Parts: sequence; structure tokens; C-alpha cells
Amino acid sequence: MELKNRGDLDGARAAFAELIEAFPDYVPTYLMAGGIAPKSEAAAIYRKGIEVATRRGDQHARRELESALAEITPV
Repeated sequence: MELKNRGDLDGARAAFAELIEAFPDYVPTYLMAGGIAPKSEAAAIYRKGIEVATRRGDQHARRELESALAEITPV
């Protein structure tokens, strides 16, 4: 998040990708990573996060990810 706050979006995206690879079950990373990704990539990140949240039984995080996905995908 510090990289994002400094305006280094490429660095932030790379850091989030590393975090997802190292800790794939840490659901909050998917929401943060999707929030700074281009829409075409964000949708896939959110979908993967939804899958992980569902598998972990984290309904709150699943709903947040579904909401974020709904905001960027056409109806």
C-alpha cells in the first residue's frame, strides 16, 4: 500500500503479485490488488479472491470482492 500511496502503481502491482504467490490464501490481498489493477486484470483478481474466500468460508470478504467485481463488470 505504501508503494501505491507514493504513486508507484507498477511497484505496488508487482508487490501484490508477489504476496498472492507467497500467501495465496490471504484473502484481503485480492481486494487490494484488484483495486489498483487495470479493469481487465482486476476482474480476474477479484474472481480468484472470491474463489479463495469461498473455500475458506470467509463470507464477508467474498461479498466485498463480489461487490468490487460488480462495480467493474457490465451488467
